[in-house]
Parts: sequence; C-alpha cells; structure tokens
Amino acid sequence: MLCCQYAVLAKEMPLWEGQHKDARLLEVDKKFVEGIRQATGNRLDRGAQHAIKRGWEPFNANDYEQAIRRFNQAWLLDPDNGALYWGFALTTHLRGDDLAVVERWFAEAENRLPNVAELLTDHGRILEEHDQPERALTYFKRSLVINPTSKLHIAA
Repeated sequence: MLCCQYAVLAKEMPLWEGQHKDARLLEVDKKFVEGIRQATGNRLDRGAQHAIKRGWEPFNANDYEQAIRRFNQAWLLDPDNGALYWGFALTTHLRGDDLAVVERWFAEAENRLPNVAELLTDHGRILEEHDQPERALTYFKRSLVINPTSKLHIAA
C-alpha cells in the first residue's frame, strides 16, 4: 500500500493543485521567472511558448509527468496562454485522469482559445472515447463551423 500512496504523491499536478509550495519552491519559481524575463527581454510570453513547445516533446514520448512540468512552467510565465491548458487537457486524458478533470482543462483552454477548430475536435474525440457521442457531436459541429474544410473533421 505504501508504494501506491507514493505513486499518487509522485503524480505531477497541473498548476500544482493540492500541493503545498514551501518558501524554497516559491523562490525557485521566482528565480525561474526572472531568468526567463532576462533571457527574453521581458517577453514572458515567448518563454511560455518555448515551455509549451518543450512540453509537447515529452508528451509525444508518453512522459506525461514531464509534459505537465513543462506546461506548469509555461503557466508561471503566461497564465493566460490557452495552449498550456490544452496541453493539460490532453496530458491528463492520456495518463488516465477522470473525464471531469480533463474537461476542466478543456474549458480553460476553450475560454482562452474560443475559435480554434482543432481544440474543439480534440475535445470531441475524447468525449467520443468516453462513450459520449452526442456531446462529442456538438464539439465536432462547432469545430466545422470554424473550419469547414479541415481534414481533421473529415476524419472524425
């Protein structure tokens, strides 16, 4: 049982939810942000874009904990960037989190990226995987309204 408890504790959480960050960790975050600020000429959005790009690398290698770490770094730099929430949604889905958790991250992404057809298609596909075809269809239809010629939709 101890091994299973440790595995839960070792699970990386989007936005560190449910985890206490002590003063040392907060200082590490502050130094990270300041380092990126200096490296990018105060363009934290660029740093966030880079962190998101680096998040997709472990995501594509099925290293979902590392992907979430990178998306968390992006959040420190630009919490309004919808792409990081999209990353959280797909990553939490693939590592097997509850659909409610996955949909929460999709909602955050869609709030910031309301007209991105591919995001809506991803949401629909995940709903379809969870045997919710009617709900999935609404996302596919919304996606088609935005981009009627996308091959992603035709495949769906």
